[in-house]
Amino acid sequence: MTRDWKGFIASFRKNDLGSPAVEFALVAPVLLLMAAGVIDFGATVRAKSEVEAAARSALQKGFGNMWDAEAIATAGKDALSLDPDIQASVTIESFASCYCDGTLTGTGDDCTKTTTCGGGGYPDFYLTVNVVRQHEMMLDYYAFPKSFTLTGSATARTQP
Repeated sequence: MTRDWKGFIASFRKNDLGSPAVEFALVAPVLLLMAAGVIDFGATVRAKSEVEAAARSALQKGFGNMWDAEAIATAGKDALSLDPDIQASVTIESFASCYCDGTLTGTGDDCTKTTTCGGGGYPDFYLTVNVVRQHEMMLDYYAFPKSFTLTGSATARTQP
């Protein structure tokens, strides 16, 4: 019994039953990589939003007691995350500044010495909170760095 090789090969050309599986096998890795990238960059945007929210929360804690830097930092870390590794990697700084007629007259403890301005008016006190956090990407992208320094800042006029 002899086999007709030309007919046998021609039958494969006509048969397209497995083509969707082959197409999926070629496209699936690209789609999965794209999905992982979207998730990874989405997590970075979320972490940036959390850092900014922590700065605002710490600033709110500073209203009424702008000199308690430890309480302000604790409030910012509590607002950021319950994960102890994330809280350990966060730096929160707060500092006061005072202005007379729009001119900076002092920062930090110097503001406690400024009680009146030259024209008899009262100084304006501002509290600024800066939050800094390191964020690691899940995957290594050649066009982007593996880690980012995320910063958030909030400033508001307060009463000492």
